[in-house]
Amino acid sequence: MAALQWWLAVALLLFVPTLAQAQSLTTAKSTSAPSGTDATALPAFDLDIEAPDEIKTLLGTHLELQRYRALADLSDGELDRLLVAARLNTQELLATLGYFSPAIDIAFKPATSTTASRRVTLRAEPGEPTLVRELRLEFSGPIKTDPAAQLQRQQIQDSWSLRVRSRFTQAGWDDA
Repeated sequence: MAALQWWLAVALLLFVPTLAQAQSLTTAKSTSAPSGTDATALPAFDLDIEAPDEIKTLLGTHLELQRYRALADLSDGELDRLLVAARLNTQELLATLGYFSPAIDIAFKPATSTTASRRVTLRAEPGEPTLVRELRLEFSGPIKTDPAAQLQRQQIQDSWSLRVRSRFTQAGWDDA
């Protein structure tokens, strides 16, 4: 049990920054093109995301790879590097929804004489979500032993929103 708690703590420490970034972003797109881009140029590559709707929406909105599509001078070598980073970014984003063991496949097709643009296809199968198996709230300090704090302890326990058998998500953890 201690090992599970340790791994859960490690997972939280690794994925909290990504969730904070994902949740702070909005779906609104910037109206100005990033530096080094031409707003009228074709995208540096086409990106197809193949995933369940919930995952597709999350990745379509928050995947860092999206912002590099506007770079007109993106080389194949730089795109290869970005695709490696996209795998980790995808794992981090899916973890915010409780999917810690996704299957991710990223395929790249270069531009050819019949296609105007390079194509990246990202397939994400989230796997089984991580569920809360057990819940134990422990108190320390004066709230733990003070009889006058009994009502406060009970209110905390009753209002804890991350319940047993619920999917463990970053939003759920934040709300709990």
